Amino acid sequence: FRSKSGSAGSGPLVLRKEPGSIDGQPFELSDLDACEVLLVDHSEAVQADDLTNCRVLIGACCDSVFVRNCRGCSFTVACKQLRTRDCVDCTFYLLCNSEPVIELSTGMRFAPYNAEYPGLLGHLASAGID
Repeated sequence: FRSKSGSAGSGPLVLRKEPGSIDGQPFELSDLDACEVLLVDHSEAVQADDLTNCRVLIGACCDSVFVRNCRGCSFTVACKQLRTRDCVDCTFYLLCNSEPVIELSTGMRFAPYNAEYPGLLGHLASAGID
């Protein structure tokens, strides 16, 4: 998803990828403002660049999730590795096989993964996430 903006009057713009639509392939998010992103599938790698005031669910990523230049966002992420750079005031609900790598970021908050959707356990198994 690229260059989308939600409307303050009608609430956030919801961008959704259904099960089977990513099917283990890489996925990119960029230049989103006030959006809700739901990736309810498993993916190979995810890049999120230049997101502002977004809520993002990444169901299961079998490799790395890279989050760069994001502000005021909330991420719910299941992955093997999380890397952040140049992020400000972001919250991560995280299930990860390794410690997150945080570079040049401030106001970062971390809590346990809190997502649930039909097929999640199968996606986590497909991605090799413990």
